[in-house]
Amino acid sequence: SASHIYFGQGSVIRGLAQKGRLMNINDVVKEVNEDGKTIESKIDENYRIMLKGNDDEYYGLPHYEFYSGLSYDVELFDENNYYFAAPNETNVTSYASSAGFGSAKFVGSKTAKKSCGPNGKMGDYDDGLPSSVQELLILCDKMNSEIDNPILYAGGHEHYFNHLLVGLWTSLAGAEEMQNYFQMTGDMEIVDGYASETLFSTDISAPNVKTQALTEATGYYATQQAARYYASAFVEMAFNNDYIENKNTNFSNTAAQLSFISSGVGAQDVSGMFIEGSFWYNEAKDYGSFEDYYAATKYEKTSRTLAWMPLPVQWEGSVTEGNGKAPTLLATDGYAFINGRFKNNEAVSSASKDFLKFLYTDEELSAFTATTGVAKCAIDYELLPADYEKLDDFQEGVWKMRSEGTVINQGGTAGTFLRNSKTLSIGTLAQIVRPKTNATYDSILSLLRTGNYGTKDYFDATCLDATEWSDYYQG
Repeated sequence: SASHIYFGQGSVIRGLAQKGRLMNINDVVKEVNEDGKTIESKIDENYRIMLKGNDDEYYGLPHYEFYSGLSYDVELFDENNYYFAAPNETNVTSYASSAGFGSAKFVGSKTAKKSCGPNGKMGDYDDGLPSSVQELLILCDKMNSEIDNPILYAGGHEHYFNHLLVGLWTSLAGAEEMQNYFQMTGDMEIVDGYASETLFSTDISAPNVKTQALTEATGYYATQQAARYYASAFVEMAFNNDYIENKNTNFSNTAAQLSFISSGVGAQDVSGMFIEGSFWYNEAKDYGSFEDYYAATKYEKTSRTLAWMPLPVQWEGSVTEGNGKAPTLLATDGYAFINGRFKNNEAVSSASKDFLKFLYTDEELSAFTATTGVAKCAIDYELLPADYEKLDDFQEGVWKMRSEGTVINQGGTAGTFLRNSKTLSIGTLAQIVRPKTNATYDSILSLLRTGNYGTKDYFDATCLDATEWSDYYQG
């Protein structure tokens, strides 16, 4: 029953295990099944420690994972040719940003050849999409002159806006740097002061960037990551040019989902992109939002093509063919555990463990994704062909990016990270994305709305320094 096995979100296993509240499932995780495999062998090596207590025994398993970022309206992009053209394409429409972000060439028709996109490969899922922050700004500028909202989000949940910041930061940083954040080792590009120059034609200071080696003693440098500064700068530029529509403080996540799905129908604004976690599509299906859309069109439409968006991988210019980066996705994790109160109840204990074994077989992992459209966190598994066929276009796109890119799971073996994982984790409510100046703000956007602060203020207010690190994180 629900009082025996729990499924939820967040890295809570280690803390609860230390309090003796969870059942030891070491036997479940390490048992060799009929295929000669263990559940442990399927789990990301860097993440395993997050499922253990201090005794190095397992007390939990990873559940679902989702990612932060943007979705986009494929139908709108196709209709309005919102794709960047390949360098040698002649059937193009040239566009110069009115905000001073530069110019670019978009495809002139549906048959025109698109650019290679962020991953640098021609002929796949990200062709024509922005490969740099500069291209994303130019796209937003073009959209802003033609439709209601380049970017939409749920204003009633201000922290949801951080899905954009976290997703863009992760994509710009890349897999190695993001993994280094949690492992507190390796190199990282950090902000080392500010230059007299500004970014594009704005008044936002360009950062001085240097390569910094990370150790547990210098882990605070990870919070000064240059990729996070650039992602923050994008937000300020988008905010200053009205590319982001937050509706109002009563605009819920489900209302925003319906608005995006029903873009342009009746009184709904036309919106090009949508800030949310990658789970939103499945949530909207559960709430019947797609059926509401079909009804609003008097069933003239019975399908909707939306997609998870591969985000830019560099600050400016365009990725050239063969020189891109595979997607980097930062996972927000879930958990499964058995209530420790029943550890002496042989019937409940045995049945609960058998159920977990069942759920983490290859067949059931595949069935989970086919049913929910969401992946199991930190676990390596394949979708069976019959299950793959059950995925909608949106879900298939997310799975493809997960399979072809790198998913960063928020786990590391560094003792300082383990002791402070709740504080150092990255998510929409994390300390590193919620600035504290004269008050604590839910996002950089709410800070910008005060009119008193900019990117540099936001970045400085969310970075850690050597003194804080020594006194509070290592002390």
